[in-house]
Amino acid sequence: MTLQMMDGITPPSIMQKIWQPSLKSWSLRLSTSLVIPMERMPAQSWPVRHPELIRTLVLCEPPIIPLLGAVPGGKSIVSDFMDNIWNPVEEAFKKGDLKQGVSIFIDGISGEGTFDKLPSTVRDTIMNNAKAMKAQAMAIDQFPVFTCQDAQKIKNPILLVAGEKSHKMLHAILKELKRCLANSETTVIPDASHNMHVANP
Repeated sequence: MTLQMMDGITPPSIMQKIWQPSLKSWSLRLSTSLVIPMERMPAQSWPVRHPELIRTLVLCEPPIIPLLGAVPGGKSIVSDFMDNIWNPVEEAFKKGDLKQGVSIFIDGISGEGTFDKLPSTVRDTIMNNAKAMKAQAMAIDQFPVFTCQDAQKIKNPILLVAGEKSHKMLHAILKELKRCLANSETTVIPDASHNMHVANP
């Protein structure tokens, strides 16, 4: 069985409270794979707290920004991301401009003009989920602390997935995760960025 973390609208701390009783009540054991896309970062603490519930993991560019705090050059990479992408995204959302916020984010991590070049059906799908991105951007606990020591506690087999053209911060995070994790492999989706499921499904 593969379980995908689908709730991107609920702020991280609340989402954790929602998923915790659900996972336990479902008694997902031995045959469960947990697929965590970038926006579902709080679920990454589950293998640390409840390893008995999960068999394997697939992490798709998780935004574990605090992980880069101890990495040489990591703070500079994070500052570049926050100053040029995330903070402008927040400002657009605060003004109520969902399209602008989404466009800034997509262009920032995938290249200038990417959003406008997407097929209209893809843009519509992204915009249908714009409120989820806004909730993440406006949440108080946007990026919960997750350290290398936390990652070292995870013994489950993990597949780390990255887009070849994704933002350098996401690649840096996966590189550090790979170093910290005891049992992981990395795969890179060619000719794709963060929206890899669209660029190269």
